[in-house]
Amino acid sequence: LGPNGAGKSTIFKCMTGILKADTGTVTVLGNKAWEERKKVVSQIGAFFGSKSLMWWNLPVYKSYELMKEVYHISDEDYKERLEFFENIIGDKEYMEKPPRQLSYGQRQRAEIITCLLHNPKIVFLDEPTLGMDIMAKEQLNNLILECNKKFGTTFIVSTHDLKDIEKMCSRIVIINRGKIVRDSDADTMKKELLQNYNLCIDFVKAVQTSAFESLGYPVQQITERRVKISVDSNNINIYQLMEQINHIAEIATFEINYQTIEDVIKKYYMI
Repeated sequence: LGPNGAGKSTIFKCMTGILKADTGTVTVLGNKAWEERKKVVSQIGAFFGSKSLMWWNLPVYKSYELMKEVYHISDEDYKERLEFFENIIGDKEYMEKPPRQLSYGQRQRAEIITCLLHNPKIVFLDEPTLGMDIMAKEQLNNLILECNKKFGTTFIVSTHDLKDIEKMCSRIVIINRGKIVRDSDADTMKKELLQNYNLCIDFVKAVQTSAFESLGYPVQQITERRVKISVDSNNINIYQLMEQINHIAEIATFEINYQTIEDVIKKYYMI
């Protein structure tokens, strides 16, 4: 993750051996990315949205067959993997059409399948869901998760779609200006999301924020009967807190708004 210009695509190009770094080294699967590029590219797949892997005027299956020959994929493996992909996507008709006749979502999925055919150990996806509709995103997310589960494929994804991250990722690396500013597993970040929350409470009668000073938490008046209280869950149990508040004023309704993953990530963009 990272804001525009943080260096996400550049890092991908270094890891796939397309670019040579000015300083330092990059090792992928035990091989130096640009010095031993042939060894690297035979074991990886890469998707860059602006560069097509297929032939524009040929049916998709023709591009697949060419990749089969390039990577020396056996007939048995080729058939098995295509059936696997088609079962997840639920669409075989796109295979007979050239890329120029496919919808944007179909074309993106077809491109990504092209770089998965040879069963790579690592796949680099640079903003794969950009511009996709909800259904196409869901199908692509399922494709990635199922490939990881069945074949053990590692996916390294750059994206601005944080919902994709919540569904797919086990590790999150945030970069800014070419430097890593956060590297943690997804579970740690999710726990961080639950640590702080806003408690919005509607009371039966009008209240004043001064009535809640004894709680020791910031209180904001929203309406005469509604307040918002910012809470650190490490310090108090929610049930205990609600009981304390109900003794101060009778609660009508309430809602808990946890931090979103966007809230956590934004602060790193400012570094």
